[in-house]
Amino acid sequence: MGQPVLAEVVAPAGECCSVAPSGALIEFAENNRATGFASEYTSPAGNRYHDITANRGPIYSDGPLGVDHHGGCSEIGCLLQAVDAEGLDGLGGDMVTIRNRPPNSPIPPGPPVGLGTPATPCDMCEDVLDANGINY
Repeated sequence: MGQPVLAEVVAPAGECCSVAPSGALIEFAENNRATGFASEYTSPAGNRYHDITANRGPIYSDGPLGVDHHGGCSEIGCLLQAVDAEGLDGLGGDMVTIRNRPPNSPIPPGPPVGLGTPATPCDMCEDVLDANGINY
């Protein structure tokens, strides 16, 4: 499996995220189908980061996010991009996650179905998000 395609930082959002996915996240998900999910993270500075489910390897509690995680979730990819671009000041924003399995995926997405339907972060992601003051 190749490296995930990551979106570049989008200009400041202008307003805080809401529960509904943005048009930018839907477009990113359509262009980067994964085996599970796509996320959009908006940092406190208003910068947006997008990522998909990917095999990026584990992260550890002595790293910038301060919590162990298997590293494969789209939320983690977004946060790592934010920390890389903004340092620890990039943490504390808002995360939105949606389903983005391709139409021919052998893995059923389960209800609700369809690209763009809201998804809840996994328990491990919730630990990372909570530890870093991120709304989801």
